Amino acid sequence: MVIKFFLKYRLHFLFGLLLAYCFSLAVMSSIPQPYYLKLNSLDKFFHFGAYALLSVILYFVLVSQNKVSLLKIYPLFFAFLFATSFGILNELHQLFIPYRTFNKLDIFANLLGSFAAVMTIKFGTLIIKFVKIN
Repeated sequence: MVIKFFLKYRLHFLFGLLLAYCFSLAVMSSIPQPYYLKLNSLDKFFHFGAYALLSVILYFVLVSQNKVSLLKIYPLFFAFLFATSFGILNELHQLFIPYRTFNKLDIFANLLGSFAAVMTIKFGTLIIKFVKIN
């Protein structure tokens, strides 16, 4: 019963998850960053993981939707494009936030995280298709 409900409303659930996650990323990037994260460059790992997860959520949203066929045909490309665009805009908005700084390496970590997630999905789906064929 719960599974039928989830399958029927999966796009609504995924889109809500996407909005909540994007909102939380925007809020977290508006809070002053602790000094020890800047000092050790640990924030690059957080950027990598956060944008990898964003790309995965975007992929599932794009695959689940049926309104725009181009997004459904190339979900990996658009997940990467949307995630990196959001990451760049999120870094640019930090120019206007006190105690936050714009950092090109953060954009690079966002891009790498998104790329790693997209490649993992791509190769994972290829392996699953290969296993089903054999």
